[in-house]
Amino acid sequence: MRFGLGNPALQRFETIVYQLPDFNFESLTRSCLPLMSYWRLGSRRLRTVLKEIGEAYDKDGILYFEYPVPSARPRFKPSFTDAMYATEEYAIAFEAKWTEPLDNTVTQWLAKTASGSEVIAHWESLIAKRVATMGSNRHLPYQFIHRVASAAAMTARKAHVVFQIFSLDEPSLVDATRFDRALRDLAIHIPANSSLALWKQEIAIRPTTEYEKLRNTSAPIGELPMKIRRSLIDGELFDITHETVKSLHEHGTR
Repeated sequence: MRFGLGNPALQRFETIVYQLPDFNFESLTRSCLPLMSYWRLGSRRLRTVLKEIGEAYDKDGILYFEYPVPSARPRFKPSFTDAMYATEEYAIAFEAKWTEPLDNTVTQWLAKTASGSEVIAHWESLIAKRVATMGSNRHLPYQFIHRVASAAAMTARKAHVVFQIFSLDEPSLVDATRFDRALRDLAIHIPANSSLALWKQEIAIRPTTEYEKLRNTSAPIGELPMKIRRSLIDGELFDITHETVKSLHEHGTR
């Protein structure tokens, strides 16, 4: 016997917005908001990314949100990728960042996690299937490691990880300089090869009138997730004004 969550058939974008848990929509600063705003125009957005990373569009590809990859043991928390695009030839893990600070480093995470060494060894074993030689990862954000491992675990010929960095007119990321440095260090830790590639996608967004209206709303916090969902489905939260995709390997070797 196998288990399923919700309808196992492929879903419309609107249905997925309602399926995502409320905590994704409890604040207007959650990265889920620009992520879902971006992917609302799925094929159009995907073609832009594919052109930059050198992959062909596959009409049979599937974009999964909150894609799980099992950890070292069933009782351990899986890694959930924000969005995973899967085809037979290639897979792309998308990690969205907007206002969040950097995650704990691997060293910090190991210090407070009883099963940490086993979990890290598991993620490293997945990456090692695609990367022959890796540097030390203890100074890197733990999230980076299990996100790359999730992409590496896919059965496709080539795996990509795209860090989608959303920003307004002013920098939105906390410690943006530290974040860029961490991405460069990641590219050094995982050298460029034909099986796994790392990318940084910078996406400029402009809040809409609807976003400002929601930001100034006095509605009870319990009602906010539903209001945000409806605005997302209508495409009224952000305008995408500019985007670029760059190889982290080139960036990391400067």
